[in-house]
Amino acid sequence: METMTGRQNWSDDRIDNLDRKVAEGFRQVDKRFEQVDKRFDRLEDGIGELRREMSAMQRSMVQFAVVLSTALAGLVVTQLGLILTQI
Repeated sequence: METMTGRQNWSDDRIDNLDRKVAEGFRQVDKRFEQVDKRFDRLEDGIGELRREMSAMQRSMVQFAVVLSTALAGLVVTQLGLILTQI
């Protein structure tokens, strides 16, 4: 069996130091994830606003289509009436 010498020898202080470094690394990762979460929240808010605007635009487009169809139908009826009166 080999004995641990040199760099292979882990003392309690070295293990504690490694533990602190790992814990600090995870704290930094947690901070980054918090920033990412905030960005996603802002993105979700923006998407919600975009959906509301698109819904309003869709309603306007449907209303325009109805008005345009009605106007076209009125024009056709008027022209048919003129043609029929000339016969």
